[in-house]
Amino acid sequence: DQIDLAPFLDAIDRATGDLITTSCGFLAPLQDTLAAQCNRPLIASALGQLDQLRTHHAPKDLRIITFDAAKLGRSHLPKGCKMFETSIRGLDKTSHLRDVISNDQPHLDQNKAAKDTCDAFRAGGYESVKAVLLECTNLPPYKQDLRKVSPIPIYDILTAIEAVMPNAVQPHYL
Repeated sequence: DQIDLAPFLDAIDRATGDLITTSCGFLAPLQDTLAAQCNRPLIASALGQLDQLRTHHAPKDLRIITFDAAKLGRSHLPKGCKMFETSIRGLDKTSHLRDVISNDQPHLDQNKAAKDTCDAFRAGGYESVKAVLLECTNLPPYKQDLRKVSPIPIYDILTAIEAVMPNAVQPHYL
């Protein structure tokens, strides 16, 4: 309720293309509000896929990885998906990737960032996890590293885009 929607609405008005996406999953609660302002599909967050994923996965079977688990909670999850709050894991507060993102650092060590992402996946045990949802749009570059830890399906903003616009994303990135 405290987010100023004006910049987002302005961006929607100026956007070109057949699909509009945001780069922050924390906008998930605003999906319907923002979509109502569009004359084409809008994806506010990878979390929108939870509605479909819940038909195949229980909360214990799905890991949601986010930038900050303390800030992502029930209010961000789609209606009917609140039980997945227990599935959320975030980057460690002292991780390199979190530091780079939060402090807008100019240098990223991709090996450290990949390790940070894999560590968030492993947090709290992962052996029974059957799928991963990367809420944060900064995490998809590390999907290949996650697949080395566990060869389970990975969902993210790119899979959300591909579901709405087939063949929009190069298969290598899925």
